[in-house]
Amino acid sequence: MSSPAAARAVPVRLTSRDVIPTGNEWIAFPAIRAADAAIESFSVISMRDRGMLQVEGRGGAPALVPSVRAGGRRVPLRNLSWELLDYWIPRGTMRAPGLTVTVTVCAPPGIRAALVRLTARNTGSRPVPVALDLLADWGMLKRVIYDSNPVAGRRIARPAAWVREATVYSLLTHDTHFSWSLAPAAGTRGGRPVTLAPGAAVEAVFSLGVGVEEFSAAQSARVLTEHLRRESVDGVIARAAAWCRARTRTTGRADLDLIMNRNFLFNIFFAWGRTIDTEELVGITSRSPRYYVSAAYW
Repeated sequence: MSSPAAARAVPVRLTSRDVIPTGNEWIAFPAIRAADAAIESFSVISMRDRGMLQVEGRGGAPALVPSVRAGGRRVPLRNLSWELLDYWIPRGTMRAPGLTVTVTVCAPPGIRAALVRLTARNTGSRPVPVALDLLADWGMLKRVIYDSNPVAGRRIARPAAWVREATVYSLLTHDTHFSWSLAPAAGTRGGRPVTLAPGAAVEAVFSLGVGVEEFSAAQSARVLTEHLRRESVDGVIARAAAWCRARTRTTGRADLDLIMNRNFLFNIFFAWGRTIDTEELVGITSRSPRYYVSAAYW
């Protein structure tokens, strides 16, 4: 199989109040905050629950937050400049004194998982210890059908069976209701500092998998991790971008192309999706809870 061409970066102008959606047929990320790259929530479609199951943090906090520490101090992510790889894969870059940080969120089509990639480059004149991590807040699970309602149960987090590097997050009722998993990709030292010489860079890549129970969630993350190992992170992102590129068109005007292709891809992944339990492809009003009649048959 030939390697796909590198992804095309399309700059987008966003305010600090904007959010960026992305996802694939399995996982929807309806709101990545432009201000700080925090992932407010992510969701799957459930036939059993007749709608979406949405993971959120506690008290309205984001479910996933990129974390950067340099010289032992937290580096707040802010004033990011954003671009979309082939109109769909968001990549934000922050340039701070002595450090450049990039956050990429990619959900490759055909895989029940997504990746979050953090990179940091020392642009200063002295070595600096840098630690990159992705902080998870397993605050609540909501069922979304028009409205959002918490699903009652016991939330737990524990090491995954068979996938030693992964942590699974489950909601338990009489049985496991839903699980998701977060695993660092091979070579990633999440949260552990690496001393960067001037001009040097480090990255941390995390695989987020979903499933109906703990084993399938962790294995979904592991499948993506194996793709990353075989194809490289750039290769997986390039292949996802090529999938999008094969379905987009041009009008000859960059501003119209952005609107047209961005909305077209949004309709592919937010008006349709595969259910986590029966794996059926279903139509849905919207996989974004920001739409007032989201997650329902219309």
